[in-house]
Amino acid sequence: MAMVALGTAAVLFALHAHTLPPFYAPGLFLVRNTCSLAVFSGLVIAAILARRHREWHKRLILCAAIVIAAPGLERSFPVFKFGPHWYLFIDALTISIALFGPIVDLVARRRIHPAYLFGVGAILSGQAITDLVSPAAFLVPVLRALGAA
Repeated sequence: MAMVALGTAAVLFALHAHTLPPFYAPGLFLVRNTCSLAVFSGLVIAAILARRHREWHKRLILCAAIVIAAPGLERSFPVFKFGPHWYLFIDALTISIALFGPIVDLVARRRIHPAYLFGVGAILSGQAITDLVSPAAFLVPVLRALGAA
């Protein structure tokens, strides 16, 4: 809960104070980080609910950790060199990392555990929502209300 509360506060503060990383447009910053926090918290809640099912729990926690690692990945690569759609590179990198678990399952157990279908599906859904919503015109008044535009 603290991670989600502090993450949300950090997003709102950065928007209001105009201290975004230079490669971020305000709408993309708001939507991308909000979706990441929502997917992260959803996966953690699902993992907590599945804590008695060890195989589910550990895979869901791994997927949640991958989601929350994306901002670190963004700052570890010179993403500004990828142009205005730099975030697609980070999305592809995040999915590549997320697919490592199902591949290991497939090789070691000869099947992919259903928790990965849920976890990787949640990551892909969050990325799709970000890509669809961040350029939307309805964000302009939201950003103005937050003092970011």
